[in-house]
Formats: sequence, structure tokens, C-alpha cells
Amino acid sequence: MTARSITPGPGQDGELRRLERLQVLGGLSAPEGDRLLELRAVELARPLVELDGRGQGDDLVAFRVGRSGFLVPAEAVAEVRETGALAPLPGAPSHVLGVAAVRGRLAGIVDLASLLSGAAPAEAHPPPRLVILEWDRGYLALACEELRGLKRMRADELAPPPIAVAKEVLDCLVGVDPEGDALLAVPSLFRLLSSS
Repeated sequence: MTARSITPGPGQDGELRRLERLQVLGGLSAPEGDRLLELRAVELARPLVELDGRGQGDDLVAFRVGRSGFLVPAEAVAEVRETGALAPLPGAPSHVLGVAAVRGRLAGIVDLASLLSGAAPAEAHPPPRLVILEWDRGYLALACEELRGLKRMRADELAPPPIAVAKEVLDCLVGVDPEGDALLAVPSLFRLLSSS
């Protein structure tokens, strides 16, 4: 067997999607199955968040949900917009407020405070804004009450996340900044939502 590089490269996301479709249809050969596993391993091995540890820092979008502040890498934010009318999803978990159309695709609208705490959403009306994240194969809209702008931060400025939270939630938190805002690991957030 010859060794080959499995580092992410151009077109690998499309190859991954093609192989996943073949798997669903039952038409995957043994070499294609091996390649699918390699591509999935590469995807899972991607760093959750890489913050600049020495230089000027990285841009993070800061927003508030309830009493909690959150940060996401600016490069993961596709757009921020008004919530508008929600299209509810019957039978969806309580933290899913509905769906929104984003660039011709559907995005789940998530109440982040409810998702991370496990409690039912506190508000009867939706928060006024959506922070829409884009990662690999889709979009996710996080409902927020207040968009607080951009922060520039280095990795050494973060404290570890609190350990008094469920493991699946802890996997979504990279750390906490000096103001108490939690930096979210976008890939882990997508994985958590796809499993709920």
C-alpha cells in the first residue's frame, strides 16, 4: 500500500460530499470507503479555533444572548441580520427556534442560551438579530439580543472554559476572555447541533 497525503486541499470538501452520497446510495467501493474515512479524519482533525498567540490577535465577533456574552471567529460569520419572521419546525428541539433562508439554503435558528443550558428558551419573542455562521457544509443562525462588535484577541488572553458544564457543551467552548465572554468552537457547535 502506498502512502498518500490526506491534508485538506482544494476540492476535498466536494469529494467528501460525493463519497458520502455514494455511501447513502450503497454504491461505495472498498477503496472509496477508505478514502471517505481518510477525508472524515482530516475534517475531524482540523483545529477548533486557531488564535494568534503572539501577534496582533484575531478578530472575533462579540454578541450577547440573555446575560451571557459569546465570541466567534469573524471568519466563520457569513452575515449578521435582523431576525424577521421565523418559520417554526414542528417536532424540533426546544433550542431550535425555526429556520431561515441563507443564500438559497436553510439554516437552523438556535437559541444558544437554551442549547448550552439545556433549559427551555426564556423569551416568548425571538431575539432581534441573527449571527449566521458558515462552516464547511452549511449555515447556522444564532439568535442574539445584542451585537457588540469586533474584538481583537490573542490565544494567551483566554482563560480556560468553566468545567461546571456538560461535556458536550464544554467541547463547544474554547475559553473565556477577560470580560467573561465565551469563545465558541464553531465546528464543535455544528457537531453538537447535528447530533441533537
